[in-house]
Amino acid sequence: MDTKDWWKSRTMWGVIISIIASLLQMLGVAQITLEEQSNLVQLIVNVATGLSEIIGFLMIIIGRMRANKPISNNIIPKRGGTA
Repeated sequence: MDTKDWWKSRTMWGVIISIIASLLQMLGVAQITLEEQSNLVQLIVNVATGLSEIIGFLMIIIGRMRANKPISNNIIPKRGGTA
């Protein structure tokens, strides 16, 4: 099954934002329309995706800078001992 992280899900962010919007409306703090909620969900998903890409690139750069051994090109590891 093809899966994705929860924070990349528009549905999950839609639920979170709907709950927050409902709470804010109940408290009389803000009136958020469905269109504004939809735009906010899209913004959060885009920001989360962008941040995950940046973090991934940083991990690659830092990992390569800290590495002190090259990566092996052996796809199948050799077994130790003799047969």
